[in-house]
Order: sequence, then C-alpha cells, then structure tokens
Amino acid sequence: MPNVARMLALVLALVVLAGPANAQSKSKGKSAGKPATTPAKAEAQAAPAAVSPSLASLQFEKQELPEGVTPGEGVPCISVQARIYFDDPGYLQPRIPAPVGKVGQSFMKGKTVLGSVMAFEFAEPVSEDLQGFFTGLIWGKGGRSRQHPEELLFKDRFLVMTSFPDGEPLAEWFRMRLQERLVLLGPRDWSSLAPLMDQVLAAFRAGDAAAGMKLLRDDADKVADYAFAQYLLGEFATEMKDYAVAEAAYRRAIEIHDAGTDLLPGAPDTLWAAIDGLALARLSLGQVEQALPALERGVVLARTIGKAELTGRSLYNFACGLARSSRFEESCKALSECLRMTPDYKAMAQGDPDFAVARERPEFRELLGS
Repeated sequence: MPNVARMLALVLALVVLAGPANAQSKSKGKSAGKPATTPAKAEAQAAPAAVSPSLASLQFEKQELPEGVTPGEGVPCISVQARIYFDDPGYLQPRIPAPVGKVGQSFMKGKTVLGSVMAFEFAEPVSEDLQGFFTGLIWGKGGRSRQHPEELLFKDRFLVMTSFPDGEPLAEWFRMRLQERLVLLGPRDWSSLAPLMDQVLAAFRAGDAAAGMKLLRDDADKVADYAFAQYLLGEFATEMKDYAVAEAAYRRAIEIHDAGTDLLPGAPDTLWAAIDGLALARLSLGQVEQALPALERGVVLARTIGKAELTGRSLYNFACGLARSSRFEESCKALSECLRMTPDYKAMAQGDPDFAVARERPEFRELLGS
C-alpha cells in the first residue's frame, strides 16, 4: 500500500526544520511523513548580527499573526525593568551572564500597540537560580502584577519575555505558540549539523536511500542523540530492507523523544511514523511479540491525532500482528474497525499472508467475504 500517511508525517516534520524527509511502510499498509520547517523568522527588531536558527524560530512572520494584528515598530515594554533589560542585557555582568543573542518584536491592532515579545539565547542552560533572579528583576518583590505584567518562559538556554497589558486576550495566543516553539527547540541545537543534514535530505529527495544511510552511519557518533536523524536512518534502512538497522534507529528516535531530551519535529505525526516504522521493522524481523506493543501504541496515537488514514493503517497493521500471534479474536476486532473506517483495506486483507491462517476461521470469512 502507498506511503501516503507516513509521507505526510515526514512532510509535516520538514515544515518544522526546513528540509524534507520521509516515513515508511510495510509492503502493505504503512506509510511515513516528512519533517517540517523551523517556525518563522519574522520581522524582528533589535536582532544582533548573528541570530541562531533556534532563536529566530521564536519570532513571528506577518502572515501568521491573528487577524487584525500587524507588526509594530520598536520593542516597547510595559515595565521599565523589562525595557532596560532588553536594551542592555549585559548590564548585569559579571554577576549575570549576558545572552549570546536577542530578538524582539512589537505588535499592533489597528493603531494601538498590542504588546511585545522578546527572546534571549544564552551560552548555557538557564539555571533555576538564574530563573528566580530574572523573575525578581522583572517583577520586583511583589511578583507579577498589573504594573509588571510580563510573562517569562524558560527552556534550556532560552528566555522568552512577553509584555502585554494584564488581561489582554491575545496575550494567550502568543504565549501558547511560543511554548510550542520552545518545546520544539528541545535542549539541543543541531545547527552545527546543518551541512550534514542538507546532504541527508538531498539524498532523500533523490530517492537515494543508500547514500542517505551511509551519511548517517559515517557520522553515527554525531547523530546518536539526534531524534530526527535517527528517524531518517530508520527510513533509509527500511528502504534498503536492512530491518535490524531500521529497528535500532526507530527505537532510538522514540527513546530520545519520549525522554524529552530531543523532540521529533512535526510530532505527533512524525512520532506516529517512527512508532509505525519500529513495529514494521520488528514484524519484518519476525519479532512479532515485540512488535505488538508498538503496533498498539500506534493505534492509540493515531486515534489521538484524529486522522482516519493513520488510524485505519494502524488498525490494519495491528490486526496483522495479532493474527500472526494467533490472537484471532482481537485481530478480527481490529480488522473490523479498520474496514469500517477504511474499506479499501478489504482487498488487501483478502490476499495478505499475515491473515492466511485467520482466513480459515468463520469470523474472518464472514468479514472478508471469502
């Protein structure tokens, strides 16, 4: 069956990273997705000469702003403390380290200044003690208030500060999207591997799985903790039918993502594709019992995502695994739900060797009309 669902996942991931990749499939119902591009660079103000891709991702492009909201000029702040820090974030040295980069934007609604967003990147993760210092610096002893309404968000090396009037409804819109972007950044910045990943993604686009796999394996030590690179290695290895390498790569990508040390871009779709790939690699290796937990997790995640194509594919693969494990009652139940959702799988199931024994049973004959 085609790779449509998993390809869409990989495309989505590539919309968060800025280059494409793929996801895979069993010779029957699996599919992949593509990686995603970094959130927008944006019309920022007061940005240093060198702004990392990670820091740039914390800005907003004009076209993604809510209706009626436009970029403003300068970076006005409600509290004086926030304004002073943005203008000269190094004034507290050597007691407090200066950021290695900063960006800032303001936003208008009509002719009214709506508020501002500022982001700072430090050389090292912002410790809990330093986080406490910043909240005290911006809010004062009384804590956050109408006079000091700035919100502070921390993630690894990043501090994001929003400055909107207390009670401004759109402040929540900005906060939620900034939190999503901070999660995507994870604790690692892989910009140093951009040249390698450009080559890897070029190999993907050219359909050269052997070249992509070699690039990643030659630099195995550099990408060992890079979830997306491990995911791509799984994709290439699957294409090469090297299921042992695929199984290890998908498993590693999922482990890293689940631990929160480096998130897969475009998740949850790309996470689903990695889980699907892991399950199919295990089935291809004859590791049926080990595949079942991944197959079941794929169904649960697909339902959560809410896409019929992913859910139907996951249910079909789960039914295959259950049939191979002689759990026929559960297999028939999963396949029945699959066919109600995606009837096109019926023809596939009628000839699928995974159901060879199951098709001899009356409930499967009734279900498949054979």
